[in-house]
Amino acid sequence: MNENFELENMRQQMALLKQKLEQQEIVNDSMIRQSVKKNASFINNTHRLYFILDIIFIPFTYLILCYFSHLSIWIWLYITCGLIYDAWHRRRICRLIDGRHLYEQNLLEVRKKVLKVKKYERTFNIISYPAITLWMVLFFYNSYLTDLHPSVIHTIVVFIIAVAFCFGLCLYLDRKMARHYQDIIQQIEDVTNSEEQEEQEE
Repeated sequence: MNENFELENMRQQMALLKQKLEQQEIVNDSMIRQSVKKNASFINNTHRLYFILDIIFIPFTYLILCYFSHLSIWIWLYITCGLIYDAWHRRRICRLIDGRHLYEQNLLEVRKKVLKVKKYERTFNIISYPAITLWMVLFFYNSYLTDLHPSVIHTIVVFIIAVAFCFGLCLYLDRKMARHYQDIIQQIEDVTNSEEQEEQEE
């Protein structure tokens, strides 16, 4: 009788422990989903901001480059094409990752979307970095060598400083965004791996 009582007591304790673990897993799952939503919202809001800036910079750069600085209109047309391409790229990402609805979506589908965005970003960087370099070469050639006629040494030094600053800023922003992408992927993998372990145990 005593052994049966101890066995029943042990079963109750095991059932209680299992219930607590299930509740903890639900809490962890909810926290991870909220974290995924937070990272996705940051990514979405950042790309929306870049999209708005791209649109604003089109007339703004015309005023600065053509109206005030009297540079060639081809310099402005070149950067306008780049801004339009950048705006299209940002808009495409915003359509894929919408933080307002990610919490309700299947996490595996969200993971596929984030991986697709990372692929878009790699293609964008392959195109944009050489394009930015070429634009800066044209800009410095037109504004410094043609209009202002400074020394070649001075032009080269200023060009190197400008390129280093521009690419340093771009790399910093790209790495910061890449960390958010990787956080989402890692968090989703944590959830899906946990669900797979539960199914195997059952």
